[in-house]
Amino acid sequence: METLIIQNRLKLTDRETVNHIMEGPYLTAWIQPSKLNTVDIISKYLSDRVGEKALKREQRRQQIIDRAMEVFIKNGYKGATTARLAEAAGISEVTLFRYFSSKQEIFLAGVKPIFVETLMDTIHVSEDYTPKEKIRYLLHERLAFISKNHELIKLILRENDFLETVGSADLLTTIVESFKVFMKDLLIDGKKEQLVLRLIMGSILSFLYLPEPNQSDIEIYVNQLTDILVKEMR
Repeated sequence: METLIIQNRLKLTDRETVNHIMEGPYLTAWIQPSKLNTVDIISKYLSDRVGEKALKREQRRQQIIDRAMEVFIKNGYKGATTARLAEAAGISEVTLFRYFSSKQEIFLAGVKPIFVETLMDTIHVSEDYTPKEKIRYLLHERLAFISKNHELIKLILRENDFLETVGSADLLTTIVESFKVFMKDLLIDGKKEQLVLRLIMGSILSFLYLPEPNQSDIEIYVNQLTDILVKEMR
């Protein structure tokens, strides 16, 4: 009788599900009977199940984005049809559009992390760092990031005109401006600012087209470049 009442109150259609919850391991795993009644138990169970479904949907969505970006990198934005995107993700186009409203939405979802990472407030590093330590930290963080994501960053640069039409900032301009702010914090001589900026941007472009997967080699390069930049600051 109690099971039927719970089933009706929670509008459940499967009475066996109710029995399973009340008699199964879920009940003993978390519930203290003295604190919660049976309706609370069922409600908690259903809430958790909804959360699981939402997590699985988000994981599936990210999987589609990851596979889609591989197609965008290979074919460019215009050459990447929704049919190709769906095929790469192992789903139908109908299923694809259950997760995204358009190819543009998928593309923007894929490139967004790069812009977010670029705009992160990594420039304002610990105040306890010396100027040399700040330079080393920022260079290592930027160059390692670019090496790791070089294919995606090159895609963004190729599709810059399209991104501008949807309101996204120019990525290289964003990077340059972030370093300009950084150099002002270090009080670099204005006469040497352009030289320092060119040395940094040259390094960024070299790691973009000649990425370095070995972290120890990145550290060696960063240390050498830092020594050069510090000399220019004097």
